[in-house]
Amino acid sequence: MVLKITPDQQPWRLLMVADLSKSFHLVDNGGELMLVHQRRSSYNRRYDVYRVDLDAGILIPVKGFNGRAVFMGMRRSISVSAGVFPSVTADTIYLGRECDGQILGYNIADGSRVPRQCSPMLDGWVCPDSVVDCLCHCIQSNGMRLA
Repeated sequence: MVLKITPDQQPWRLLMVADLSKSFHLVDNGGELMLVHQRRSSYNRRYDVYRVDLDAGILIPVKGFNGRAVFMGMRRSISVSAGVFPSVTADTIYLGRECDGQILGYNIADGSRVPRQCSPMLDGWVCPDSVVDCLCHCIQSNGMRLA
């Protein structure tokens, strides 16, 4: 919300400047710029993915990340090759814990969901079980715990 003040002495008004039920994330997907559009309602989330063509000024809908996966948090996103990390599924958006506490990932090629498996906790720190857990932890929050 933002406070709008008009010069003509009208009463002040609060205006919505961002609809948090939607988010947009730009991702460097192996040299290709992608836009991930997240829409959520009370019951579900949906992801639309586009390749950004800056020369033509258009967004091209796609159903995959060309053998890569995207790890997406509220403040940062990274793309990794599924061929390099065998536990990573191609064409999947993996979420940081602050994005969705129940779902770990969404496969954009077939629409399937990857449920989150609880990781052991030690003094509030996540003890990663796999590369996927580690990357999900790294992209979440403000990065203050990254070392």
